[in-house]
Amino acid sequence: MIFKRMPWIGTRTLYGGGSEPCRTPTLVMLSVTTIAILGVGALVLFGPEQLPVIMRKAGRVMRDVQNTSQSFIREMERAADEVEAPSISEARQPPPQSDH
Repeated sequence: MIFKRMPWIGTRTLYGGGSEPCRTPTLVMLSVTTIAILGVGALVLFGPEQLPVIMRKAGRVMRDVQNTSQSFIREMERAADEVEAPSISEARQPPPQSDH
């Protein structure tokens, strides 16, 4: 696989009471209070009728973006697999001798 995800990319290192750092995804850095405030703000801004519709549309967009990204990665990996590397036996053969 060409495109490997690094587990520490997109994370923050937190130093708690322990001796080792804890790596946690940055999206988890939103506290419950912050999420509640954002939810109430969205409810006030869009209203109870429009909020589910907007969230469904946002979910569809996120799914489409994720599917497109995965499709691109699969296509790039398939193209990379089509390129054949020379075999070890071909690489070790000495060049042909010329009679000069």
